[in-house]
Amino acid sequence: MKTILLVEDDPIMGESLLQRFELEGFNVRWCHTLDQARQAIDEDPLAVVSDIRLPDGLASDWYVNLPARVRGIPWFFLTGYGSVNDAVRAVQAGARQYLTKPFDIEALVASVLVATSGRSAENDVVMGISMAMRQVESMLQKVGPQRVSLLLTGESGVGKEVAAQLVHRSGARGDAPFVAVNCAAIPETLMEAEFFGYEKHAFTGAHRAHRGYLERADGGTLFLDEVADLPASMQAKLLRALQERSFFRLGSESVMRSDFRVVAATNRDLQEAMQQGAFREDLYYRLAVVRVHLPPLRERPEDIRWLAEQMLLQIAEEQGAPVAASEAFMRSLMAQRWSGNARELRAHLEQAVALSEAGILDVLDGAPELAGSHDRDGNLAPLHEVLTRAETTHIRRALTTSNGSIGKAAELLGISRKTLWEKMKRGMIEAPQQRVNQP
Repeated sequence: MKTILLVEDDPIMGESLLQRFELEGFNVRWCHTLDQARQAIDEDPLAVVSDIRLPDGLASDWYVNLPARVRGIPWFFLTGYGSVNDAVRAVQAGARQYLTKPFDIEALVASVLVATSGRSAENDVVMGISMAMRQVESMLQKVGPQRVSLLLTGESGVGKEVAAQLVHRSGARGDAPFVAVNCAAIPETLMEAEFFGYEKHAFTGAHRAHRGYLERADGGTLFLDEVADLPASMQAKLLRALQERSFFRLGSESVMRSDFRVVAATNRDLQEAMQQGAFREDLYYRLAVVRVHLPPLRERPEDIRWLAEQMLLQIAEEQGAPVAASEAFMRSLMAQRWSGNARELRAHLEQAVALSEAGILDVLDGAPELAGSHDRDGNLAPLHEVLTRAETTHIRRALTTSNGSIGKAAELLGISRKTLWEKMKRGMIEAPQQRVNQP
């Protein structure tokens, strides 16, 4: 039976957490004091959820002096603003997360589920916990064992390559090559050589034979990202290769054969492109045997926290150092629209970690205000303070998105340049230095 150690002296809070975790199938060992917790920790729980201030001492002091093996268990600390520094010290010593009171119990439960399963709050979830993404994932897993071609549509950054990899792993080809091709990144003059390969001396500079994308994907999956950017000449050649499952290397008269599944992706409307004559209708129907649309992050806000949890775990693993976000920080993430979807969220988290103090995330976008709706005593902050913080954060994001252009930022915000200047002056907001694109 999977057991969680709960250390909480408040009977109401403790009972609420006990019942909620039991609903998730956990066996909960509830301790009211540090002395009880010291005895229970030897039972090797899957995770520990503990208040900081207990009748007989600070749980954070106990934690930082525990052996590394015990500190390796996922620990979650609950704290009021008066003991945030104690919680931070525990996180720096390896604790998974701290949440300031009042906190969202569902958020805590989701975090514990992620930590104790090694996966997500749902069973083997890859794409998201929202109903929309669970339906997408179900469809992808159904398609996985089949050989049919698949077309993924959706805005940039929604996770189309992640979806393609899920399809690849779901079928019998999961151990075979997954070859990802960004069609927009290949110069037209090199496309045929890159897709079909070439023999030695096939052209000037061909000093050795080269296996193309189609050949390398034999037995596996060929992922064509940004497929709408294929030029017309390449569309015709690719269509023939897909139909025949055969092709010629440049400079060769020998037929090459390759058995692969095609997964294509685009953020553009291929129906419109066909009407304009920019994309071949026969190629479209060859690629879109099954079509799956991935909705943008703003249409599934319940996935924001889930994604952020996954990304922070990855960032911590990559850096080899603990990373933890306060509940206020997580709430601030969920308040954003994320027009760049998961890719923008990941970039934001990487920046926040880089600018943080020892991996403790409390501040959004470098703003000095706490990005939450409670004051330092845990009480609801006045509405005007919350609105000011939200406005400042949104203006900073618009300025970053517009590359420091006041005019573009004002247009994005739907206000005049004068109004934007006044708000920036009042909030002491500086425009970021504009980046110069190198030729």
